[in-house]
Amino acid sequence: MAVLMVQVILGEWHSIRITYLCSLAIVYISFGLFNWFAPIVVMYLGEKYSMIAGSTCYALYIASYIEPVKWSLYLTSFINGLGAAVLWTAQGAFITDCSTKSNMNQHFSLFWGLFQANQIVGGLYAYLSLSNITEIPRTLRIQLYGGLLGCAVLGILILFILRKPRKTHNFSNQQLINAEINSFGDSLSGLTGNYPTIQNRPTVVQSTLHSLRRSIHILITKPMVCILVAAAFTGINLTFYSSLYASALGHCLHFGKNAKSYIGLAGLFIGIGEMVGSFSSRLSRWIRLEGILICGYICAVVAGYFTFLMLPTNSSIKDTDELTYITPNVYLAMFIAFLFGGVDSVWNTQISTLIGFIYGEHGTDITVAFALFKSVQSIISGIAFVYSTYLLLHWQVFIFIVMATGGLYCLLIVYWSHLSHSVGT
Repeated sequence: MAVLMVQVILGEWHSIRITYLCSLAIVYISFGLFNWFAPIVVMYLGEKYSMIAGSTCYALYIASYIEPVKWSLYLTSFINGLGAAVLWTAQGAFITDCSTKSNMNQHFSLFWGLFQANQIVGGLYAYLSLSNITEIPRTLRIQLYGGLLGCAVLGILILFILRKPRKTHNFSNQQLINAEINSFGDSLSGLTGNYPTIQNRPTVVQSTLHSLRRSIHILITKPMVCILVAAAFTGINLTFYSSLYASALGHCLHFGKNAKSYIGLAGLFIGIGEMVGSFSSRLSRWIRLEGILICGYICAVVAGYFTFLMLPTNSSIKDTDELTYITPNVYLAMFIAFLFGGVDSVWNTQISTLIGFIYGEHGTDITVAFALFKSVQSIISGIAFVYSTYLLLHWQVFIFIVMATGGLYCLLIVYWSHLSHSVGT
């Protein structure tokens, strides 16, 4: 929703275009690269305090918009990227630690639904408060970002009262790494109860090298390669619904003078789709994970197809009244936004659940796996954001559909392989 707010609230799109692009590029690049080091931060701070540290970085980023200055926006964009890497890695590991295989899907879906509720609130605020205005007054900007900052601080305070989850194993991440470093092995199967003492605790350099070694080791395995193909699609989808689709709606002159306000309304329906999609875990009693993924894939294809039919091909780049295959209308536009939200929710929750299934029983591997997932997702999202301002819409829809198809195929391979392995053991 922050991407939508920058487009709508700052109003003067052309004058802030370069700053906007640079800020997002810094966020995405720092987020993607620091994910490689996020597991070591989570190891030393623990999941709880890592989430607090990451959330604090988000709060600083929000605060910079109260009185926006280029250097502060760029600096806090970099800090936000670092914090996001730590936060998302830690929360994935924390939810896994709080879950069993029977309820992991429900826990990830519940988290995602609560997380995406901001789309509804933010979208409704943008639609009702920012319609028919071309320049945002300072008082309204302070009101908006002051409120967001207050919510961020409240969220950080709530994190302090989180209890330590009851893990299924009785040894810590630090002990796992100690044992691995001292044994010079990559397998966790040889661990015993005789762990190194605190005096033998590995140095930061050793731990960092270990984390990178584990990341590379996991990265080249077949399950992770397949998961990362799907992660790449979620990155493209993120940029598609949060930036490309929003911009195309605003540029489509067929919607008249309210075109810009429909960006906020689309954000609301994206949020509704996210929340509805988060309840897909409830279907797991009757439908297996591959069935839920296929439903998410069908929604992606339908959303992409109707986007291609309804919006002008050059609406991703500039204001246009170019003819389309079907007449643009706000009801279809909001339905498409709803589908994009559902796709994002279903794919992210099911990928997170699958990562928890595969790596949840392997100690520090869970943080590494989530870090790799978010790293690829954010880097691809950044790349997609850059080309979204240059490629015509039909090419971007083509890339979207191809990546969705490849992502579904790869996830099905991983899931079926995991099922056969579980049955075999």
